[in-house]
Amino acid sequence: MRAGGAILYFNVIIFCALIHPIYFVFAQTGNTNGTLIVLAKKTSILVGESVQLHVTASLSSGGEIDLSSSESGTIYFTNEPGVVSVSKNGLVIGINPGKETIFVVNGNIEDPNAKFLFGEITVIIGTPNDRDGDGMPDQFETINGLNPLSAEDANQDLDRDELTNKIEFDLGTSPRNRDTDGDGLPDGEEIRVGLNPLVADFVPPFRLDENCLATVLNRTIQINSDGTFTLGNVPVPAGVFRVRVVCEQSGRVGRGQSPFVLGVSNGVTLIDEISFGVTDSLPVSLAVTAPVTALSPTVSEVQLVTTGTLPSRTLVDLTLANTGTFYTSSNPAIATVSQDGLVTAVSSGTVLVTARNEGVVGTIALKVELALDSDGDGIPDD
Repeated sequence: MRAGGAILYFNVIIFCALIHPIYFVFAQTGNTNGTLIVLAKKTSILVGESVQLHVTASLSSGGEIDLSSSESGTIYFTNEPGVVSVSKNGLVIGINPGKETIFVVNGNIEDPNAKFLFGEITVIIGTPNDRDGDGMPDQFETINGLNPLSAEDANQDLDRDELTNKIEFDLGTSPRNRDTDGDGLPDGEEIRVGLNPLVADFVPPFRLDENCLATVLNRTIQINSDGTFTLGNVPVPAGVFRVRVVCEQSGRVGRGQSPFVLGVSNGVTLIDEISFGVTDSLPVSLAVTAPVTALSPTVSEVQLVTTGTLPSRTLVDLTLANTGTFYTSSNPAIATVSQDGLVTAVSSGTVLVTARNEGVVGTIALKVELALDSDGDGIPDD
């Protein structure tokens, strides 16, 4: 033993403490139950306040012995002396806010065969504005339903966003709202991916739920919370059509549409996945034109051009089948029409070609004259 200090080695635990008296009156540890009972009138104090520890041990014969004084061989020490100071007789003084465990040992350090008693107590050092010393002001804790007298809630996660209440206070986020900025991404996830949980910098994708309306061929229905909907008694149009949806979620409006679908007559039509983003507006009218309206042996084919007028009065080319336009001929024996609007003469006569795009209709009349009339007298040569 060195004067002014002691280093004890036993059970691979090292204790270091300043020992002021050189001589001690040691407790009769052989007559005790082996554990120190460490108590204090209160375990939460403010910076600058003090509290006296009271250390006892139960005797095997009954009763207890007071071992609070250093003269009984009791040593006090802490792992982080910057939070509290402890006198040789167990007077604890708060130095800085925080939580600290004070370890207590009693035994004859000069006797390597001596029996030692151990105990500990945890104290919390706070400030007038943070009485439990957990780093969160009392007002913040009270407003958010936390306990201003318990430091345990500092490491709890009230809203389950993977951030402790103390971290939420440090960040300025809400410990009661897992998505403080309301952008659809939890606060903890935003921190993990490097986003700001106080700024709506994550744009969540739209989803089909009860905040959405679906429109099919000018019929509208509210979508169910599970993303499904059923619309009955819809007349099946000639050709294909889309389902369009409008959703209002998180203060934003999103629009989506399905791929083109071919309706099932007297049956159930299943809709493919709805895609949000750029959508095609339903035309309000169709105009079908052609370079010539009379077909002859020299001009036996003509390409139709179908133009749609949108609600914004914008004109769009809807000629090809991939735009949803479907063509029919009133008499295929006179002229046929391809899926992309190419008309081919078959025999003489007049034919009406109809273009349909999601229930909107446009027509054009064509005359077919395949018999030759060389002299132009209106009578076919044959």
